[in-house]
Amino acid sequence: MYMDTVVLAGIAVIAGILIFAGCFALFIWLDAGNKDTTQSEKD
Repeated sequence: MYMDTVVLAGIAVIAGILIFAGCFALFIWLDAGNKDTTQSEKD
């Protein structure tokens, strides 16, 4: 039972890191892709 909790906790941590990294990378990718189109709008 203890090992199951540790495994689930490990999976949860890894999943959380992957989700966070994925969202962060997606945000950076979208921001970098929108710089050319939104440059005039920001000014």
